[in-house]
Amino acid sequence: MPKEYSEDFNIFWKTFPSSDGFGSFPSTRNLRTGKKETYQQWMALLSQGYDPANIIRGLQLDIEQRKNTSTIRGGNNLKYIKSPTNYLKSKCFMDFDEEEETQDIYSDGGFS
Repeated sequence: MPKEYSEDFNIFWKTFPSSDGFGSFPSTRNLRTGKKETYQQWMALLSQGYDPANIIRGLQLDIEQRKNTSTIRGGNNLKYIKSPTNYLKSKCFMDFDEEEETQDIYSDGGFS
């Protein structure tokens, strides 16, 4: 395994939350673990043709949504994010299409 990781992977790694704590929610676990295994999974995805920019953007949107939907009563949704290796194995980044995320929720949509 290389001592240095690719620039795109380093961006992904730094984007991934180090823990599930944020704002008023305390940390319950360390999330950023298994860098070597995560890099192996990263390289496997790239060899399958996945675009690093799309993986990173999907992660950013996922984190943003988890934080935005966390509430005092409902709890911290960031605590449900998988470890970095499992996040990539499960291709969780594919659950977030930027166009869908940025749609105006107040557009007509038939609810006039």
